[in-house]
Amino acid sequence: MSPSPEAPFAPPVGPAVARGAGPVRVALDGLAGLCGGTAEEAARGVALGFWFGLLPKENATACLLGLAVAAVRLNLAAAAWAALVATALVPLLDPVLHRAGLALLSAPSVRGVLAPLLALPGGAWLGWDNTVTFAALLVGGGAAWPLHRGTLAAHRAFAPPLADWWTNARLGRARDAGRTADRLAGEVP
Repeated sequence: MSPSPEAPFAPPVGPAVARGAGPVRVALDGLAGLCGGTAEEAARGVALGFWFGLLPKENATACLLGLAVAAVRLNLAAAAWAALVATALVPLLDPVLHRAGLALLSAPSVRGVLAPLLALPGGAWLGWDNTVTFAALLVGGGAAWPLHRGTLAAHRAFAPPLADWWTNARLGRARDAGRTADRLAGEVP
């Protein structure tokens, strides 16, 4: 089959392959668009999104962290997925977070630090007197760095083979394969 005038660089594939590859190509182009940006932005998105997902959403701390997610340059799709995963884990973690938060908040040194902060105007809106909120804030902050480093390592391990596969796959139109592969590999924002 000869290439069409609209796609001068299309590989010579039969009509059946081109018809079947259309939805796959569209899905992978969409995945590349969601995962676009650098590996660092994806890692930031996973770390901050997971932290945001752990927090109960009815206090000012969650609002401030949500503003940080919106203000920092990161991959919003990665942040949204990480927040959904963390939110799904919260019912399982609630008893553990409550016990840890109760132990922390009943410590005299922590009460001495938090009492002046909570006495400020609007201090109660932070929700730091809630055992689950306080423990989730600390656990999410502690998990942010390992999640960031793990996401970077996973991106370095899996993005190049996926980009190579996309470049070499015969999915109908090869005109944008190089740019899409670069976006999957995190080389083009």
